[in-house]
Amino acid sequence: MTVRVGVIGAGWIGKEHIRRLTHTVTGARVTAVTDIDPARAAEAAEPVGARVLPDGAAV
Repeated sequence: MTVRVGVIGAGWIGKEHIRRLTHTVTGARVTAVTDIDPARAAEAAEPVGARVLPDGAAV
């Protein structure tokens, strides 16, 4: 079973969450990322194929 995860915040800690979810947690997949800075969200989302969403409510 795969658990889809959305990450709110793509700063240092958010990127670390994405890294761990992608490479350490079995069965987890990051599918959405949002950040107050859309470019930062896109930078974090692109390597894992996640969508960038406009805000936490959308996640």
